[in-house]
Amino acid sequence: MSALFHSYLCGRNAAEWLINMKLHYIKANPSGNTTVFILDPVPKEQYAQVSKAVLSYENVGAEQLGFIIRDESCPNGWRMEMAGGEFCGNASRSFAAWLGMCGQVGAPKMLSDPEMELTISVSGSSQPLVTQLKRMECDNCCYVTVHMPLPQRILTGNDPWFGEYSLVIFDGISHMVLWNHEEHSEDVEKMKAFLSAVGPMPEAFGLMYFNEAEHRMKPLVYVDNPRTLVWENSCGSGSSAVASALAHRKKDTVQDILLRQPGGDLRLSAVWDKESVTELILGGVIQFTAFGELFA
Repeated sequence: MSALFHSYLCGRNAAEWLINMKLHYIKANPSGNTTVFILDPVPKEQYAQVSKAVLSYENVGAEQLGFIIRDESCPNGWRMEMAGGEFCGNASRSFAAWLGMCGQVGAPKMLSDPEMELTISVSGSSQPLVTQLKRMECDNCCYVTVHMPLPQRILTGNDPWFGEYSLVIFDGISHMVLWNHEEHSEDVEKMKAFLSAVGPMPEAFGLMYFNEAEHRMKPLVYVDNPRTLVWENSCGSGSSAVASALAHRKKDTVQDILLRQPGGDLRLSAVWDKESVTELILGGVIQFTAFGELFA
């Protein structure tokens, strides 16, 4: 099964994407959803090439890549952009941790204050996001929560293929929560057909296989450019979709729920008011595991 759901490079070797750059980077582990940030300026038209090279097994290797950009118009003077321009909750939390613990090019260090609030600007979100950082007794990790973007729409129903579903549409990514559905090799193509029938095809979408009884979630995420399909160890925006779907289903707030995922746990709260989710908070540990220089 895993061979059918692998990251794929449009039939090319990762080495074909090498563009002869030496770049500073830092690698974060937000509950297993490993994320590499490039800390040097890279032209946007080269994001896809750099991403394919860096994320390969032969290079640093990770589930996803983001670029940290100097931008004085943004809060704290920095902005984070994912390689595909999508929104990512775990990368957003990791970016906030970088701002609080690292800043520019340097090794992470313990937070100077027990708690810290930072506002961040990230791709896939039209508004700045508020994050809270809590110090942990180590130099390379902290606990980070982020006030996530709210769903634009939540559609529910029963599909002949997927069974019961909740389609949670965010700005920048859409996730289909599959209630107690076993994964199948045809799920991605079925999802593409489903989304095409609903409206314009999003640049990124996820299938969240959710076992309701055990609160276990297995996330599969597709990004169109660079074209990747990844079984993620955890997914922040997908977890937010599950929390939103639970609140929508119950028509009530869900508070501090634990979602168990292959690479670690994430905590979510979704505030329900009358007919919609009005607040969505994602939290978990961020650990920095490597920093230095790489070639791409």
